Amino acid sequence: MSTVLSWQLDPPRGFHPVSRIKLHIDASDPACSSSCSLRLHHALPSALFADPYELQLHADAYTAQVPASKRGVDLEAPAFAVDPERAGRKVLVDVKGACGTDGELEVDIPLHVRYLEPRKDGDEDGPVATVVEPPVAFWACSGKEGEPTLDDELTTLLPDHTLRRLPRKGDVQSQTLPVPVGDIRHLSGVEAGTVVTIVLAACYVAWKIIAAASRIAGAQAAERRVKRD
Repeated sequence: MSTVLSWQLDPPRGFHPVSRIKLHIDASDPACSSSCSLRLHHALPSALFADPYELQLHADAYTAQVPASKRGVDLEAPAFAVDPERAGRKVLVDVKGACGTDGELEVDIPLHVRYLEPRKDGDEDGPVATVVEPPVAFWACSGKEGEPTLDDELTTLLPDHTLRRLPRKGDVQSQTLPVPVGDIRHLSGVEAGTVVTIVLAACYVAWKIIAAASRIAGAQAAERRVKRD
């Protein structure tokens, strides 16, 4: 029987974790002898999203859909300001050639962390613990034969298919991702540091321009003296 062996976020911290799922695919599984495909569905918390353009780089392993409005997934907005229709929090993956594996199969889905609302006075220090659920692995079989084993949300995404969930090993559970959070109390220091950095950078650029202009003027003056001589 095909089974979900393990799942983890790698690395388990930072702004760019990868959702890594390992499965055992049994080539004798009835799904492999019919018009079925292996799918993964990731429902992410508000602090995480998937970049559909980056997922296209994995086209040799799978195709991915990230439902969003016509304007696409918002890749820049913080979690507390993003339009829910552009959040990129749901990922549907169609794994290619799963039944040709007959053994262990690994699928990597790159994710990104959105900035959370800055910490205020009275809030606890440290990162915010965000719970991430493992993706749901299932066979999507054409037609409506047999009993589906998944909920209405996924059935709506694939209305002309029968969906059968792959069982998980007992240790495949949710994982907590520590998400770094800014502190509003540091804002004045950040603003002052930004101003100083901009001023110093402008002075450096101006100095380089003046030095270059001086060298050019000196070279031109030397050239004129040579011509007079």
